[in-house]
Amino acid sequence: MRLINNNDITFYQQLYTCPDVMRYMGGPMTAEQVTHRFDILLQKQGNKRVLQYVISERTQSVGILTFSWSKTRPGVEWGIMISPTFQGQGVASDALLASIAFAKHSLQLNSLLTQTDKHNLVTIGFLQSLFEHQALDTLSLDDNHPHILKHHIGWHINLL
Repeated sequence: MRLINNNDITFYQQLYTCPDVMRYMGGPMTAEQVTHRFDILLQKQGNKRVLQYVISERTQSVGILTFSWSKTRPGVEWGIMISPTFQGQGVASDALLASIAFAKHSLQLNSLLTQTDKHNLVTIGFLQSLFEHQALDTLSLDDNHPHILKHHIGWHINLL
């Protein structure tokens, strides 16, 4: 895992324009939208408001892991995107477990927030299984919680 940089624009575009990756995140973006988002990301990353990492398997980029700090809400949002080529191979599980340890020990975070579309049953089942097996203290947030988008379900992950 390494911080994303200017050389990652092509991989970033592949993920954000891919219908399979973006189906529960508002749909694929255009190349122009992705380029604009990428430029903003690099600025925010410089200000430590967002840390986005490329997940690699050997020398190949397989996904993106994000930690995002908000000025208006407590906690740090945490998310992952995996290339369709590598979905279902345990990459997300390994990356998420490593990122939880990284968040706790290196970033010294006390908690993480994450959310997904209510129809994304694979991710919901995966997260619930991951949290149960790792004995993480999770709190399922209700639909009316201000930090959770409409049609999403969210979790607060206590790292203490």
